[in-house]
Amino acid sequence: MLVTLHKEFSMSKRVIFSLLMVFLIFSCKGHKGDDNPQPNKKDYKALGDATIEVFKNTPIVFDSKKVPDGYNAPDANGVIRLVNGRLVLKKIEIPKYERNVSVKLKVRLVSGGDPYDRSGSIFILSDSKDGVNPISIAKGSKYPGMEGDLNKYPGIIKLEDYEPCVEAMRFMTPFGVGYYSEGYNLPLPAGIEAWEKDVKWECDITYLYSLLEDEAYIGCWIDTWVKGGFLVDAQLEITESKENKAMEKYKVLPLINTCPYIGQNYPDVFYHYKKNGIEVKADIKAKTEAKLYYTTTGHGGYPGGDEFTKRENIISLNKKELHKFTPWIDSCKEYRKWNPTSGDVGGGLSSSDLSRSNWCPGSIVSPIVIPLDKGSLTDGTFSFAIPKAQKAMGDNMLNFWLVSSYVVYR
Repeated sequence: MLVTLHKEFSMSKRVIFSLLMVFLIFSCKGHKGDDNPQPNKKDYKALGDATIEVFKNTPIVFDSKKVPDGYNAPDANGVIRLVNGRLVLKKIEIPKYERNVSVKLKVRLVSGGDPYDRSGSIFILSDSKDGVNPISIAKGSKYPGMEGDLNKYPGIIKLEDYEPCVEAMRFMTPFGVGYYSEGYNLPLPAGIEAWEKDVKWECDITYLYSLLEDEAYIGCWIDTWVKGGFLVDAQLEITESKENKAMEKYKVLPLINTCPYIGQNYPDVFYHYKKNGIEVKADIKAKTEAKLYYTTTGHGGYPGGDEFTKRENIISLNKKELHKFTPWIDSCKEYRKWNPTSGDVGGGLSSSDLSRSNWCPGSIVSPIVIPLDKGSLTDGTFSFAIPKAQKAMGDNMLNFWLVSSYVVYR
């Protein structure tokens, strides 16, 4: 009996000792030096939403006396005026966000006396390796030379050390909105109670955030030839994500921009490259996704001109067709109330009612977006063609296409 009790007592001690060792082992887990430490979640600083005023009631005019040729220093509002006032630029700074953001570009425009419809573009200066951009051109720099007929249209395509400006918004001014909306007793079409006093546009440019980060120059160009020109407001509205997550940014590679911002001709360049198109080389290493953004509008404001004639656009990559379409809008009558000085063209129609090559007087022009195969972008060559584009034939028979395109990738 004594022996049995002794054995049971010894077994109890061993059990207690074993449990104690297990407790000590597990109590050490999770401390510094552990083989499997728990990661610390990083806190990405929240900076809050922001509104950046770029232009406020800024005149865009054609006035060689008030805005001489060459470079003009920033005014009291930080606005640089070039090309006799037809081009304005401003340097902006935005907070250094750590979280994801969305970015909207909002624009308001009124005529300051120009009664016509004009092409307009808001753009971001690219960080070209050779330093050539609209500001440097105004100061006397030259665009890099190109081969063949492209040399007549400098600065429109990406080269090894040069990148064109990135277009953030294409728009078309209405006929005389604002300036002529009141006091001129212009007859109102049926169904319209009053002329609009301004025109407003907005678009999402979140995918261009990497070009705006920290600081950037934003420009606005309007193809006006009138001293009164237009008045423009532009602002960026930045909305920060509530999610504590690191920002995922896109990279942007500009390919082509034929808008003649400064020192350039009206681009009837596509007439000279009907067969193979304008070729642009690009070497892009995309890991997760890539998209091509393409904006196009045809111009030639006479019967039979490219503005009023359907022309197919063809986009290719490495000799393979990516997309082809005929940019055309049939719904321009919807913009009538923004066009008080649009002329009567007969048949109960006004000029602003007529269908056009991807635009209407008073419209914003949205880019088409084409998903790209990541593997095809390494040492790739894009081609942009408008096979039936016409040649410009004097000031009264201009034909040209404003085309801008870039790749967004990450």
